[in-house]
Amino acid sequence: MPRSWFTAPLFILLVAATATASVIRVDHAGGGDYLTISEGGDAADEGDTVLVAPGTYTGPLNRDIDVDDGITVASEGGPDVTTVDCEYAGFAFYGHPMNLSGFTILHGAGDLFAYCGPTTVFVRNGSTVSDCVFKDGSKVGLSTCTGTNNVNDCIFLDHEGPAAVGELGAAIFRRCIFENTRGGGLGFV
Repeated sequence: MPRSWFTAPLFILLVAATATASVIRVDHAGGGDYLTISEGGDAADEGDTVLVAPGTYTGPLNRDIDVDDGITVASEGGPDVTTVDCEYAGFAFYGHPMNLSGFTILHGAGDLFAYCGPTTVFVRNGSTVSDCVFKDGSKVGLSTCTGTNNVNDCIFLDHEGPAAVGELGAAIFRRCIFENTRGGGLGFV
């Protein structure tokens, strides 16, 4: 039998496996697949990307978001134009692991308990957080634990608690800025 008879089905299976990842669009103005980040996250499977259109996202379906394993949540336009405002009523994201990129996250007061108390964003098991601004939180801005989590190009401003906390060795911070955090910049447990 020609060799191509064996490689063609294998090639088709590999293409099918890589083609299963989807981009799910969230736009509070109605131009996407869903209106809220929670709905987009609930529809996502491992390997999918939840792409969030510019705007300010508030309310119960845009906070306290538990992101399933291996999902990317990214803004379409970056932190200057895409905001998650927790309105001091909860946390923004909990990921295990997840990729989070391009948001300004305001007014976190999470009930999500992490190592040093309630937090705004909690990631673990090899998550990546990049190009985010954590601002005006009444609790910890970002908590990390287990695995090596990467935090790149983030800004932490005006937090009542520590800007970021984590388990020793559970986070690598690159090119991050910490300003006016009354509870301290980084804390490790």
